[in-house]
Amino acid sequence: MLFRFLERLSERAYRHASLRHIVPLLAMAALFNLLVFPAFISQIVPEGGPAILDMRFGYSPGEAHEALTAFGPGGRQAYLRMLWLADSLYPLIYGMLLILTASFFLHRGLRPGSPFRLFNLAAIDAVLFDLIENIGITGLLLRYPDAPASLARLASVAGILKWLAVAISLAFIVIGIVGWAFKNQRTTDNRKI
Repeated sequence: MLFRFLERLSERAYRHASLRHIVPLLAMAALFNLLVFPAFISQIVPEGGPAILDMRFGYSPGEAHEALTAFGPGGRQAYLRMLWLADSLYPLIYGMLLILTASFFLHRGLRPGSPFRLFNLAAIDAVLFDLIENIGITGLLLRYPDAPASLARLASVAGILKWLAVAISLAFIVIGIVGWAFKNQRTTDNRKI
């Protein structure tokens, strides 16, 4: 039943994978990365302070506590606002962008019956792990300074899995581009014969 749902979702993504949908998502993701997040981060991180937890590839409970301490009360409040306002929406934006971009290139790079066609949905894992990470960091912020170490570990592992899922999704985009280039090259070579 889940597999059938994913197949339908995958096919729907292939149907909507066009520049008409990808370009606005790319513009929104750029807006978040160039304006929204830097504005929040400037409120969270003191000059020369540690990176926010979302941007790290793993951290220990002690490192999480040190970072939250360095942010100070105002920084921790700004971090909560960022998580609740911007970072609750951003995973959905970049997730759709990655899914539609992967679909766009995999559609052109793979043959129609390829078993790899479902990999256009790899970014779903990134979105889910990002949201779990955000919940974990929210818990750390709300329970600071007495947040349990298990909460920091959960957020850290979810963050690592998020970054891995993003990397896998990007890898499938590259695979689609390479496949598309080979198909175009074969077509060009066949025309010359």
